[in-house]
Amino acid sequence: FINLLNKLEMKCSQCNETIQKGNRNDHINTCLFDCPRNCGTKINRKTFNEHDNICLEKIIGCPNGCGLLIKKREIENHNID
Repeated sequence: FINLLNKLEMKCSQCNETIQKGNRNDHINTCLFDCPRNCGTKINRKTFNEHDNICLEKIIGCPNGCGLLIKKREIENHNID
């Protein structure tokens, strides 16, 4: 019965690929999906934290302490103003 359940097909919630339920854990480690911040980078769960540190669309507090929350890609222009 469990073998039958593992053969059921399902859609990956990240990449929409059709996979067998029994292969889900393997797929999760290799599945490529778009960065949730829409920066255009394809990432997977293994690289998510690394990408999170460098993603230019990530919102961070101004490093100069002005209190503004700003995307990383806008920091350089913000510091000029």
